[in-house]
Amino acid sequence: IHVSESLGEDVEFAFSTTVTLAMLIAAGALTPGVDKLSCKCSDNTHNAELLQDGRIRYLEMTFDSPSAFSVYCKRIYNPTRRADDGWGSVTYDGVTLKDIKTK
Repeated sequence: IHVSESLGEDVEFAFSTTVTLAMLIAAGALTPGVDKLSCKCSDNTHNAELLQDGRIRYLEMTFDSPSAFSVYCKRIYNPTRRADDGWGSVTYDGVTLKDIKTK
């Protein structure tokens, strides 16, 4: 948000807003499709489908978030793994979701 009238200059306020895959699709930053998303774990790459509603389909499972998908993939190799930052681990056409989200 830019405020310029009362301050006489542009001041940018940062708000903590949750960004979802569905929001990025709606904004045109992502396009749904097969093998659009991937998560690399232990030299193995797991490709997934990005659905129109922002969910992720991998094999016969559907995940509601990048973190749910990435922690599932990483638990294949490390069953005690408790959490993962999916935005940093999952890529869309080779670019991390974190990088896409912050643009």
